[in-house]
Amino acid sequence: MQISEDTPCVQCGYNLRGLTQDKSCPECGTPIARSVLGDQLRYADPQWLERLRFGTSLKLWNILIAIVIGAVAAIIGGLGLPQALVELLALVGAGLGLWAAFLITTPEPRVLMREDPINLRKLVRACAVASVLGQFSSHAQRTAAADIRVVLTIVAGVLAVAGVVQMFGELVYYRRFAHRIPDARLQKSTTIVLWGLPSAFAALLIGGAIVKGVAILVGAGIGASSGPGGPPLGRAAVAGGVPFVCAGVVAVLVFGLWYIRLLTSYRKAFEEAAADARQFGAPPTAAR
Repeated sequence: MQISEDTPCVQCGYNLRGLTQDKSCPECGTPIARSVLGDQLRYADPQWLERLRFGTSLKLWNILIAIVIGAVAAIIGGLGLPQALVELLALVGAGLGLWAAFLITTPEPRVLMREDPINLRKLVRACAVASVLGQFSSHAQRTAAADIRVVLTIVAGVLAVAGVVQMFGELVYYRRFAHRIPDARLQKSTTIVLWGLPSAFAALLIGGAIVKGVAILVGAGIGASSGPGGPPLGRAAVAGGVPFVCAGVVAVLVFGLWYIRLLTSYRKAFEEAAADARQFGAPPTAAR
């Protein structure tokens, strides 16, 4: 079927008017049908889809390393061993998480796909970098001097918020991918986790900030009690922070498992879409 209107190639922008859909773009070789059939993932660039699949795999490895870090930290803490192994695993996990964030937000090589006005891609990447810096600050404060420790703790807490924003932005990306698979059920599940998982981590951050902040103040001799005859400030902080922490832990477990299942589904969807895209773009077999 001949294209009768001005239609740019999704790869290079060449005007395909007058050409037929069964041909390839004379400028870049992209199948013309890919420029006409819409934005479903199975018509997208297969190399871009492979980057999405690999980035999602790295996210899953990052989660596994985080679980291992928690287990190793508990074992090392119980045995009184050096924390070097935990620090090394944390460094590897932070690197994988940053790499995954950049892969997932790789711009699609289509001239018809434009970035959002707020530029979600750059926001996610900036938050990913800030989150890694926050993790380094959190580890550094453990061995820093007392006056510097307070500053590093505050910096780590502020930058931890960037990690929550990063997670929210990445899930927004995944929900858009679900729309292009298309898979309405996956899109709905992503929406639920999109709001549930960051909220769970936010509850953990709030509870932890309350307990840790008051612990620092008490350690510095500031406000040892909440007033004459009142309960100790530390006890009041625990009473206020523990409910947030407990609710956050339960929610993180529930939505975390759901998140892992989502990532597994997306990785499979990207793999299948990449296979279809390679087949779609392959030259037709010559008739014998």
